[in-house]
Amino acid sequence: MSEVWIVVDEVVDAQVASTSTTHQMVQALLQAINPVTPVNVQVVAASSLAQAGNAVSDRLTKKEVCDQENILLCPLTLNLPDNIKFPASGIYQACRDVTKLRHQTQELGYATGDGSFWLSIVLTAKGPLYAEVIGLKENKYYQPIHVADEVRQVLYQMGWKVLLKLNATPATYLMQFGFEGKDIYFDKLLPFPGEAAIASIGIQSPDLFACHWQCLMGLPLFELTIRREETQLN
Repeated sequence: MSEVWIVVDEVVDAQVASTSTTHQMVQALLQAINPVTPVNVQVVAASSLAQAGNAVSDRLTKKEVCDQENILLCPLTLNLPDNIKFPASGIYQACRDVTKLRHQTQELGYATGDGSFWLSIVLTAKGPLYAEVIGLKENKYYQPIHVADEVRQVLYQMGWKVLLKLNATPATYLMQFGFEGKDIYFDKLLPFPGEAAIASIGIQSPDLFACHWQCLMGLPLFELTIRREETQLN
């Protein structure tokens, strides 16, 4: 490839960058990209991407990562313009339509509702790896969160069936969910490491942003390890 474009809702001003979750996400992805692949990386706003239109459509839709004329799109937002097509654009569109995706999940036999927990699914070319659950308390994300093994197994099955339903391609996915006791509710799905994935930085090895890049590159991943004890959120 010749370029990597990291797409965000808005490019963060330097004066507020240090406190911005968008900035943290971009920096984590940049750290994953630069040591592995020496390419030109640009951070672009979704609104400016719309102006690119047909001028880059052929370069965005090429699936051959090694193609020297290729642009690899790495969106960290669902708010992509409809006129931009790339190999995973169908998955992003499906995840953006939360109502339809919830209905499809109900058809798979699962309940839906609002939640503030996330299961990360690292979908490699060989199959899925499941990261530890992430939770939110007082506007801060925590990983790992303790869940019972029986809940964990249902989450794994739910996440895998949803990804199969969407014909998901290799990437890091965040499945947002809620649960009370043994009752689990599907909320929504992100086809990229979103804000909650920040909790994995310095806690999980490799972190979810590094996992995302390795999946996009088709690089092997065999294990996810955690460096801290589990947390229980009440």
